[in-house]
Order: sequence, then C-alpha cells, then structure tokens
Amino acid sequence: MTTMAQRAGLPSSQPSRAAVWFVKFLLILLPFASAWASTTTIAGLPPVRLLVVVLVLAALAARPRVEIVSQVLIAVGMFWIAMGVFLMRDAEGFKEILGVLVGLLTMISVTLVGHELSWIILMCRAWLGGVIIAILPGLYEIATGTHMPNYRLGAPAYVRKTATDIASFMVNPNLFAYFLTAGMVALIVGWQLEKGWLRWAYFSVALLVPPVTWFTGSRLCLAACVVLLAWMCVRSRVLTMIAAIGACAGAVVVIAAGMIPQLIDAYNTFIVNLNSNSGQTRLHLYQNAGWMFVNTKGVGIGPGRYTQEVAGAPWRTYGAIDPHNGFTEVFVGYGMLVGVILVALALAALIAAIRRAGGRPGYTETVLLQAVGVSLLLCPVLAMANSSYLKAPVVWAQMATIALWCQYLLRPDLIVHRSARYQIDGQRRLPRRRRVLARAISADQK
Repeated sequence: MTTMAQRAGLPSSQPSRAAVWFVKFLLILLPFASAWASTTTIAGLPPVRLLVVVLVLAALAARPRVEIVSQVLIAVGMFWIAMGVFLMRDAEGFKEILGVLVGLLTMISVTLVGHELSWIILMCRAWLGGVIIAILPGLYEIATGTHMPNYRLGAPAYVRKTATDIASFMVNPNLFAYFLTAGMVALIVGWQLEKGWLRWAYFSVALLVPPVTWFTGSRLCLAACVVLLAWMCVRSRVLTMIAAIGACAGAVVVIAAGMIPQLIDAYNTFIVNLNSNSGQTRLHLYQNAGWMFVNTKGVGIGPGRYTQEVAGAPWRTYGAIDPHNGFTEVFVGYGMLVGVILVALALAALIAAIRRAGGRPGYTETVLLQAVGVSLLLCPVLAMANSSYLKAPVVWAQMATIALWCQYLLRPDLIVHRSARYQIDGQRRLPRRRRVLARAISADQK
C-alpha cells in the first residue's frame, strides 16, 4: 500500500541515514574544533566556522524535526541578528555578528537532529575526547614549564617570558580554563549515563580538571570547578564520604600543624589582589559598561563597539579594552531588549524542563535537569572568566550541548514514557499516594 506522500511524489519524511551519521561525525569534532579555533585558520577562518557550515547543511539534509527548542532558537536568533545589523557601525561589528550567527546555527543544527539519548551520549564522548586532547599539552606545561609556541600571542614579550599560567594550545589561559570547566559538566553527565570503562574514564578526567584549572590561574573557573565537585559528591555517596573524611582530616592537620595564621595570610592576600591593578581594572571595565548602557538609554552601542568606546569612558582601565563579561557584550552591545530576552529564555528553558519532567523524573531526566541547572547557575561566573565571550567558539559548543539537553527534556513523549510505570496489563494505575486517598474517600462515602 502506498502512502499519499508517495503517490504525490513527495520525499519521504524518514531521516537520511547517511546525513545523520555525517552530522554525528561532525559533532564528535565540535568541542575539539572549538578549542582549536584560536590555534590556526583555514582560508582566514577558524576550522570550527567551516565545520559549522557543513554541519548546518548536513542537518538540513537529514530531514530534521523542527521542535520547540529549535523554533525558539530560530525566532530569538533572527531577532538578535536583526538588532545587531541595525546597531552595526563598522567591520568589527560585522565580524562579531558573524560569530554570533555561526554560534546560533551550531545550536540550531544540534537541536534539529538530536532528539534521542544517543545524541547526548555522543556529545559527552565528544567532550571527553576534546578535554583529553586539550589537557595533554597542559600537563606538559606543568611538568616542564615550557609553553606552546602560540602562548599569549599578542601580549608584550616580557609577559610571555614571565607568565607561568598554562594555556595548552589555546593561547589564552582563561580560555583554556573556560573550556575545561564547560567540558567538566559534560563529563559528569557522561559519568552518570555511561557504563563500563568509559564511566571510569569520564570520572578520572573530570577529577583531573580542577587541579589543571588551578595552574591556569583562573580563579573564577576554579570556583566553578568547586561547585562541580560538589555536584559530583551529590551524585555519589562514596564521593560524599571521601569528601567528608578528607575535610575532617584536613581540619585536624591544619589545627595540629598551626597553619591557621598562614590561611589567614592567604585570605588577606586574596583580598589585596582584588584591590590590585588587575582587580581594579576589572571593576572599572564593568563600571564603564554601566556608563555606556545608561548613556545609550539601554538601546545599545552596537556589536564589537566596546573596545572603541571604552577609551572615552570615565574610569581608567590601564590599557585593558576587552569587556571581560558576556552580559556586558550582550546588554551594552545589543541593548536591553536582546539581553532581557536571552535571560528570560534561559530561565524559561529551566522552568519548562522542570515542569515537563514532573514531580517524579526518571534517572536520565534527573541528571540532565541537574546539568542544565548547574550550567545556568555557573553561567554568570563563567561569563566573566575570559576577555571575550561571544567571540569564543567554545561558548557556543557549550551552549549547543545545553540546548541538546533541553531538547531531550522537552521531547513530546517524555510524560507518556514515564507514565508507563503506573500501568499494569495496559491499564492505567494511579500512583500509590493517590490510591490511598481514593480508598479513603470511597470509605467515607460508604
């Protein structure tokens, strides 16, 4: 029997297997290609930009399903790009808009085809491979004290010679720390969902991320790693016991060895560092961002304009011109309307996922809900970790991963699939607490 589509000569709605497998191959490369973006270029473009173009074409060839997450991303992306074009003033602004467009296309492409749990597993494995490849040169730096040839390109010669923070092959130590921290979230998800030796691989690499991050000198990413370690303890009773025993043993050692004065000195040094030139520079960059926002009445100065406008801002930045804050780039560059929409979208995604999962989510849904929640919690911290946010392909690889999790949590069959636990022989059965209440009511009626 032929279908109406076949009689009409229309293409089948079944996805193209070849295109789907090609998309999966590209996704495996995505985290590493994002980290490699600052290392080399092909025809003047980072390799990840070319990868995303092919990814979009492959996703469209796979005859995708345009569901709620993809629809929202397309709508918000079109508005965001339109506002950017409206406010654009120069070529630098065009380059930033192009980067945002490629990033949004990355997220949209992933959500067009990634509707099953296998895609989440695939993305976790991609992050595992990317983090391992990026960590290996970092371990070499720690062991030998020798940096990669592209270390801190663009910085003065004396900075390159005296700086000790590691950066692997990613040029900037802060960007390397961001990549590791973003990858650690995916590693924890993979640790919870995979089995066998891969589960231990995720676990080992995730525990390796915080000490390596320590050598990058990024205090914000290190603080994020502490939160992620706490999440790992929540997901494992053994880790909780080890952490509790370690904390107690550490407290005993500190007290017995008389190390409390050293800890107080370390804390005082940390406070002094906040008031140093570096700390004051960051504060003045944020103050100047607030001044620009108010000066334009929230309309926005235009994409990529912060580095030019900061020269005429009231607070001295000691030569620093990058915003060092993703929220600054969005709210000051594109205006209050775009910023509010993006913040509201992030909150709405979390609330919708929690409501859709219901009061009794399954194991996988619980892990992904926690991953989305932790990612949103850390987003304000990580947004300040690097000198630029929207320009970094690593950010968009991270956001594509979060979008993939939301896609799974918001899939149409989630409630139907989980309601099967209350069915016996095909007949729907109420949860136990409702059965008890129903019996009590019927007894009163008798």
